[in-house]
Amino acid sequence: MIKNNIAKILSLSSIVFILFVIDRLIKHFLIKTLYQGFFISPNISIDPFINKGIAFSIYLPYYFIVIITVAILVYLIFWLSKLLTNNEIARPFWLMLLLVGGISNFLDRLVYDGVVDYLSIWIFPVFNLADFYISLSVITLLFLSFKKSKV
Repeated sequence: MIKNNIAKILSLSSIVFILFVIDRLIKHFLIKTLYQGFFISPNISIDPFINKGIAFSIYLPYYFIVIITVAILVYLIFWLSKLLTNNEIARPFWLMLLLVGGISNFLDRLVYDGVVDYLSIWIFPVFNLADFYISLSVITLLFLSFKKSKV
């Protein structure tokens, strides 16, 4: 049982770590090398900028964003530690991915004084890969919660 949990944690952590590295490398590459954005298609462009706000570029004081972000990350780590004692894989994976997205954007705030957003698709606000991880994880965790409560 313990070996099974350790193997599960290591495999999930490896996958999520790779996704974290991909997000960090994309942001680093774009900030260091891309001085002018470009269009992939008429509705999709890559144009990095530092977003000093939160979701949808809503402005809040920096210290408030940092305090709230740290509190949420600590809560998610606590929740993850409880989930890892169970024998399931889906919710811990999505929670790890949510954490990775949050940690990556938090690191952006510490390093760049804002989040590095770069992908613009049609009518959606500009976002990054970490935002995608966060959104997909929240949607999936909500789905899994509703699915579990109906059983």
